[in-house]
Amino acid sequence: MQICYLRRRKTLILSNSQKLNLILGQPIPTSDEDLKVKQFTLREISIMTYDSYIRYVDVITIDVDDYLKFLMDTPLYMDLYMEKHRLKTLDMVMMFGQEKGFKEGFEVALEILLGLERGQIEIESFSNHLLFKPDPSKEDVKLIEQDLFDEIVHIIKVANYMQTLVEDNESNPNDERTRALLEKMKKNREKVAKIKALENDEKPKGLNDIISAVTVKSPSTNKLNILDYTLFQVYDEFQRLHVIENYEMSVKARMFGNNELEDWAKVQ
Repeated sequence: MQICYLRRRKTLILSNSQKLNLILGQPIPTSDEDLKVKQFTLREISIMTYDSYIRYVDVITIDVDDYLKFLMDTPLYMDLYMEKHRLKTLDMVMMFGQEKGFKEGFEVALEILLGLERGQIEIESFSNHLLFKPDPSKEDVKLIEQDLFDEIVHIIKVANYMQTLVEDNESNPNDERTRALLEKMKKNREKVAKIKALENDEKPKGLNDIISAVTVKSPSTNKLNILDYTLFQVYDEFQRLHVIENYEMSVKARMFGNNELEDWAKVQ
């Protein structure tokens, strides 16, 4: 059996080609030509059930902190917590992968999100490797290392609006000081958003609310053709409609002396 090591570029910012496929609903390429993140339409998600789809996404996007929470009541917790800064996500995957139920669940989830057949992803417990078989009928495998896995997780998060393209542009600062500043700014934005939500008595919008808003507000999207939209396209249209609405309001406000004009085409 021949093993090929899969590595990728260090940055986690989507390329222009990846962003184009993202907005068009096409599979998003990774740095390995054989691996692409599949984007599911609402029709496909409805068939598999939304709850099942979200479970697949959750399994793959769990981070080190989440894994440690599962071990909080075990003897392993303190030792692992002290080494948290050295732990990588794949370290935790391999540890949890010793359990058959998790192993199978993780493999199935990653295969589905990458649009692969069953048996193309394998957690090899005895070697602590995550393997990818480009051709299930052949023995040759590729080894998915941490950098490539990070890229896959990052794309999945962006495609499911767990991370926006604005955050994506901020995700790779050049130095530690800038990274810390951006993280602080992000937390402050989140606090302000929560305060505003409380002031306006707003509740988090579910996917059904987003679909309802888009199909009512958009001149070209209805509850039939929206079934062919991907999750990213639905959330993107919702955000864009909101930005355009703010732009139109700012245009009207200029009549009363307000000189600020919203940019309706700004990055979401």
